[in-house]
Amino acid sequence: MNWTLIHHFEAAVTPGAPLENRLNAATRSDAWAPRHKGTVSLALRNEIISANLQARYVGRYLDYQTPANTNMIGDFITLDAFAKIKVSGLIGENSRDAFITLGARNMLNKGPQYSNYANGAIGFDPTQYDIVGRKIQVGLTTSF
Repeated sequence: MNWTLIHHFEAAVTPGAPLENRLNAATRSDAWAPRHKGTVSLALRNEIISANLQARYVGRYLDYQTPANTNMIGDFITLDAFAKIKVSGLIGENSRDAFITLGARNMLNKGPQYSNYANGAIGFDPTQYDIVGRKIQVGLTTSF
């Protein structure tokens, strides 16, 4: 489990300027961070299979302020799963260390929330979300 909780985050935009709150308020002008961000994983491993299920969380934060708004976005979870299965001997007598790999990122195909990032031109926040949605991968590896 990996969890980040930020209590206080201030920054001066220019030298000598007063400090401004950068916690839970998205901005393109400099650094900011959501208060909560975390990952929880569950793994299984033995001689035949290794598998991992992971949940990624981004807490609520105030959307970008161009144009000015009160939109709160975030507070979402995405699920990922990966597995590696040993299939040595099943694909030929001379195969050794043969594995099938399977993976799914954003398994539930959770779409992004609307955001004013780049004045709303993009429509989502690429700093916190991947627009691609669900990604599935399948592979076969072996040694000769």
